[in-house]
Amino acid sequence: IVTLKYGTSGEVEWVKRHDSHSHLSDQPLEIICDAWSNIYVSGLTSGFPYNYFLIKYNGAGNEQWIINEGENSINALTVDTRGNPYVTGSLTKKYSPKGVLLWKALRAAQNAKAIASDDSGNVYVAGSIWSDLVTIKYDSTGAEKWVACFSGVEQRYQNVGIALDHRNNVYVTVNTANDENWVAHTIKYNPAGTMLWSVNHPGNRGSTIALDDSGNIY
Repeated sequence: IVTLKYGTSGEVEWVKRHDSHSHLSDQPLEIICDAWSNIYVSGLTSGFPYNYFLIKYNGAGNEQWIINEGENSINALTVDTRGNPYVTGSLTKKYSPKGVLLWKALRAAQNAKAIASDDSGNVYVAGSIWSDLVTIKYDSTGAEKWVACFSGVEQRYQNVGIALDHRNNVYVTVNTANDENWVAHTIKYNPAGTMLWSVNHPGNRGSTIALDDSGNIY
């Protein structure tokens, strides 16, 4: 896995490479930055069991730590305002800024694919359990606060995106297919996990979602 930093003029400032201990095929997943310009890179390493890795670099490209985990796969990565990174997939895990595991949530969705955090350290995960789209809120200690289910989503067709507004309303988008016709669903929950509305967009696919400062949804 190669991670590069470019300057504002497009010049390469540094290049870092990662090779798993098993020297098998590595697959990058996501890259994000925190408020201190640290960089987090997540990915998967093929083999059995399927492994994931999480690397933290500082702004100068120096590796701060690396986590290699077996028997769990991940699909999404986020970092909160305190510099704690989270991963989700078959499990949801929270790490400290120094890479120490703080908690893991065993009752995650079977195939969580999206994660977001708010300014209070709560984290929100969206994924699937059977034919339901499931959104779960955990507090900063990993305690489950609520679970919201949206029925009728076929897991094998699912891509999921999640985002929060400044009032901590939760927005989730997902795409499904029925007789090969794609439908994008977008759902809004209030901070207590109550669904406020849902809209469907036949013929479209929803996989990511974003909000602007005025609360418009994209």
